[in-house]
Amino acid sequence: MPKPPPVKELHEYGSALSYEYLVRELCNDLDIDGSKVEPIQGLEVYLIEDVFVKAAAQMNAQLRHAFLTAQVQLDDLAEVFPQTRVSGPATTLAALALAQGSGFGIYVGATTALGLVSHAVGVTLPFAIYAGMTSTIAFLIGPFGFLGASAWLGFRILRPEWPRILRGVLHLIAMKAKYVHADRPLALAGAGV
Repeated sequence: MPKPPPVKELHEYGSALSYEYLVRELCNDLDIDGSKVEPIQGLEVYLIEDVFVKAAAQMNAQLRHAFLTAQVQLDDLAEVFPQTRVSGPATTLAALALAQGSGFGIYVGATTALGLVSHAVGVTLPFAIYAGMTSTIAFLIGPFGFLGASAWLGFRILRPEWPRILRGVLHLIAMKAKYVHADRPLALAGAGV
């Protein structure tokens, strides 16, 4: 049996996150068409235009007018995107724990509610419907439900926080544009606006 290869340094297993990679992934995350555009400056323009459009779409007429006639800071536009939260998975786990803790009560409540609905409609349901419903409840509030909710929570915690990355990339784009165009005056500066 051959000797296994030596373990590499930790940094050799990962790949470096480049600026271009972040911009392309942000464009993919925001569903911006043309994420294969070369050079990267085209994607930067698409990204900023998308942020402008999404910000303007959420405004009423007065705010949109003020937005289109005032000087705009890119950091303000990044607030359009909500923060990533774990409230959904945590609420699901809490509901599962409550259902599991209620014991037989959840089964009695579900069968009673189904009986009331079927009686109100005037239909008599067979016993198999009640048995199937209680089996489904047992499946959902059992290990499968906890495993699914925990996987959802893990996914939400471990995935990249694109709204925060977007703010950083927008700041980098603004600083890059500031230094590239530092020697040119703004077009509106000479118009007396």
